[in-house]
Amino acid sequence: MQQAFDTLLDFPKYSEALGLLQSLNLETLLGTYPQSVVTVFLPSNDAFTATDTTLIDRIFSENKVETVALYHTVGNYYDQNTLVTSKPASLTTLSNQQLPVTYSTQGIFVGNNSAAKIIDPNLYTVSGKVVIHGIDHVLIPPGL
Repeated sequence: MQQAFDTLLDFPKYSEALGLLQSLNLETLLGTYPQSVVTVFLPSNDAFTATDTTLIDRIFSENKVETVALYHTVGNYYDQNTLVTSKPASLTTLSNQQLPVTYSTQGIFVGNNSAAKIIDPNLYTVSGKVVIHGIDHVLIPPGL
């Protein structure tokens, strides 16, 4: 994952999410899961700006940042081609919750009520191992 972080530093519009993931030590966190194949949905800086600050403050104060990060991470490899070809209705996140996926002529959306559009598909890939998609909203797990 460090190679992904290093590569994504060239994309400043994702700097807030990258900083947050590095502070969580995501590489160590992912190492606690048996699968080492992941798909990450990475919110843009604009996604953070558009998120209600009261909600963000509550997520931090209740120590739910890791829960939210794991809700953005799926334990399988879903590059854009795989999503378009297989069209899964949902993906299982590392927090063991279902992340709905919807498809339209406007693009591919993830989250409840098509919350986030994939705006930068295959932002970073290591074929069959890691794929990171840029999204335009922060995904909030149900019940949070």
